[in-house]
Amino acid sequence: MFTWSDTQGCEGTVIESVRSLWSAGVSPFLELWCKRNGHSSFDASVELAKSQFRWLFMADDLLRSGGCAPRRTISELSHILPQLQHHNDSLFLP
Repeated sequence: MFTWSDTQGCEGTVIESVRSLWSAGVSPFLELWCKRNGHSSFDASVELAKSQFRWLFMADDLLRSGGCAPRRTISELSHILPQLQHHNDSLFLP
């Protein structure tokens, strides 16, 4: 089971506010934004993700490769975000 969220740069707020869902095994499918904005600190969002999740799949990879999409470690998030040219959805897993 997963939940999808399009929060325009407030990914950290989503991760922080519904920890009980993640603990219950629900995985978030979040829209990631490459821009740093006033909604949520880039570094804080990355750290929150690292504290709650271990893996992520990028939507572009899933669409292109299906079940063979590369599983990325959550630590790669801090390198992925600045390289995005546009928003991209990502599935986060414990």
